[in-house]
Amino acid sequence: MANTYFTDRVVQYPGRVTMTPTGNTNEYDLARAEGNVTEPGTPFNADTFNEIANQIIADAVAEAVAEAVPDAVEAVGKHVIETGTSNGWTYEKYSDGTMRATQQTSIGPTWNSIASGFYAAQKDITAPSGMTFRAGFASPTVKSVYLTGVQVQGSGSTVTVTAHRLSGASNTFNYVVYIEGTYSQ
Repeated sequence: MANTYFTDRVVQYPGRVTMTPTGNTNEYDLARAEGNVTEPGTPFNADTFNEIANQIIADAVAEAVAEAVPDAVEAVGKHVIETGTSNGWTYEKYSDGTMRATQQTSIGPTWNSIASGFYAAQKDITAPSGMTFRAGFASPTVKSVYLTGVQVQGSGSTVTVTAHRLSGASNTFNYVVYIEGTYSQ
């Protein structure tokens, strides 16, 4: 909305009026008798003053919104701004720059002996596109007496899942891997 600026009335004879008697004692009608009007000036009427009032209100609202929006966004906190899939992962990107992803993967059937009756298998998985790994964990989809634990580590865009099992069949085990990191914006 454009601002209203006042302009002066410019006339040939400022303040000159014609007095016409009304017929009542000491009562007259006044009419401008200013001569040539070279600038009409800003009218003093309801439209002019309502426009000014609306400008004041609009400016106050704009200022209040400008101050309130960052506080409102902060109050909402971290929220999902994108979901999708990448490199076999299902991911969510958050407004604070973090990213969470899940993937189901299999480990085995080849296991390396790391101690008597104790075996490990490792698998490298590429993180979702644009994600830098920070932390993660994995959970087997089926519990087994042979499984003892799993580690999820990473470096940059590579996620390494290392599973451990006790002696027993050299099976393949399925895991759901959960990771969190940051994403490039």
